[in-house]
Amino acid sequence: MGLATLYPKTGFERQIIVNNSFALERLAEIRHALDRGLITPTEATFRATQVLDRATLKPLDLVAYLEARGYEGSRLAKAIGPFSRAVRAGYEETYGTPPLHRQELIRGLWVRVMAYIEEDRPIVDEVYERLFSVIDKALEGAS
Repeated sequence: MGLATLYPKTGFERQIIVNNSFALERLAEIRHALDRGLITPTEATFRATQVLDRATLKPLDLVAYLEARGYEGSRLAKAIGPFSRAVRAGYEETYGTPPLHRQELIRGLWVRVMAYIEEDRPIVDEVYERLFSVIDKALEGAS
């Protein structure tokens, strides 16, 4: 748990308690970018609000999403890259900004991954239908 001070250069300071190390890291990055003049106070406020909104929401894991649809092994490994890129493109098209990132431990290494949440599921579903529904139907017909 940590204390985060938001919006220091806007004259509007708000301290909140955040029980999420990911959110605290992102808020520190936003504050650092604001302090260095890389983003405007308005942009900092927008980004901080996104981080805080996502800190309380359930993450959506794309690997688990594909596994729930029967992908496994080499088929999953081949599908996750194009699927992830397409979901990111769909996210950027919908929200006009790239998705946030989070650190995840994968096979003993910390990897930076996109931080999708359950509210993003309609985007993920639409991308899945567009990319894989034809392939899945063809595979079902062949078996």
